[in-house]
Amino acid sequence: MKFYFREDDDERCYLKKDIIEDMKENGPDTLKLFEAKRVIGETFFWCTINQETGEVGLGCGKQCSQYRPRNGKNGRCKFSGHCYEPTDISITITVKK
Repeated sequence: MKFYFREDDDERCYLKKDIIEDMKENGPDTLKLFEAKRVIGETFFWCTINQETGEVGLGCGKQCSQYRPRNGKNGRCKFSGHCYEPTDISITITVKK
């Protein structure tokens, strides 16, 4: 699965199919996308259930009502995902409405 950052949104990355669907509904017709790469070795994570970033060891676990440990006992939450950053690799897509 490959994620992309839109040229008009460098905060979140999306699947190309989702970007195309949004472009068909809301425009624009042409958009530059930047390939996303996983950030490794940082103390941050992406919470897939709350759709926000968090810091490892803070704000997750018993403090979160959605916390579900991956091993069923303790540790990393199953909703903890990777953070991404844009690369210099870009593509331009055009959609017909």
